[in-house]
Amino acid sequence: NAPVNLWKFDFTDNAWFRPDLLIQVAEFLGIPREEVLQSPTLQNYSDLPENISNKLCKALLLRYSVNTLSKNFNYSKKYFEFCVKHKKKCLPIKQSFIEYFLIQLSEKDHSYSSIECYLDGIKFSSSFFGFPNQFSKSLSDIRLFLKKVCNLNKSERKGLDKEMLNKIWEKVNNSGGIKNLSALDLRTFMHINFAYHTLARYDCASQVKIGDLKFKNDHFEITIRKSKTDQAAEGQKVYLVSRNDNCPMKMLCHYIHHLNVNDNNSYLFSPLKWDKAKKEWIPNSSKVLSYTAAYKNFKQFLTKFNLDPKNLSLHSMRIGSTTDCFNAKMPSHIIDQRGRWKHPDTKYRYVKNRDQDIIFYTRQLC
Repeated sequence: NAPVNLWKFDFTDNAWFRPDLLIQVAEFLGIPREEVLQSPTLQNYSDLPENISNKLCKALLLRYSVNTLSKNFNYSKKYFEFCVKHKKKCLPIKQSFIEYFLIQLSEKDHSYSSIECYLDGIKFSSSFFGFPNQFSKSLSDIRLFLKKVCNLNKSERKGLDKEMLNKIWEKVNNSGGIKNLSALDLRTFMHINFAYHTLARYDCASQVKIGDLKFKNDHFEITIRKSKTDQAAEGQKVYLVSRNDNCPMKMLCHYIHHLNVNDNNSYLFSPLKWDKAKKEWIPNSSKVLSYTAAYKNFKQFLTKFNLDPKNLSLHSMRIGSTTDCFNAKMPSHIIDQRGRWKHPDTKYRYVKNRDQDIIFYTRQLC
């Protein structure tokens, strides 16, 4: 992805500057060359020497972080590909075609938040090439309509509770146990157990390294390196405890043994790479596993073991475990410490009561 790497340069290194920098960005986005040549940004620098023009274009890119560039360019790329497919001009942006594109996204079951990301990406790219983003009220009306439609069609995210976790263990055991799992399935299953028993968000679990694990007699003490809800004076510790059946502590020991890494800086959950010599998948332990890859593997794992992945996400273990904590009448302050929320009332939003439980307790009042 060219735009992701374009920001890495040295102003003092004139050898870095390549010709037609904006053209390279446009090629990544799928915008025809002739349309970019007529863009206000390129026209503004057309009277300057090529190396100066590229330096100024580079400065335009450097105004933004690499994450901002990557996110917006990748979202807008889908729109420009859509334009080319329908034989429409990419630049300048035509409002009616944006509206058509957004409607198409909603019909393909995209969430409203992702639709907004696409729209922001399109506006970003349009501004980058010097075109004004002045749209009429109809675009705002379309957005309000899509928000309503997406909310009506939005599926409620469910929790992966103890009952479902036990069902997964049963299916894994019936298929030969964790020793028969592929490296990919083992990593996914370990993350499911880790997230359920520690209530860890994915961004917390993904940052855990081997050196963050401390082995005790009957549990693992795990340091959470990074969290958006750091608690003052409470620390960031989570625990995997020993159990008689479906023991997450034993599974973690097996998983670490399977990783076969001795470096404390290795990530617990890392991408896999193919080892040609061993002819097997091994962990690329120096890298962090992306959310997208983990989410895809999570869905595939559940489908493989004949479990419905609909309405389940990488956050479902945190939701399900929190619900189980309440059902087990765990003290509120313990739930707070396990979940590591900023506000003690937040945990109540995670509780997903089953219909039969609501009916049972309602009946007690009669």
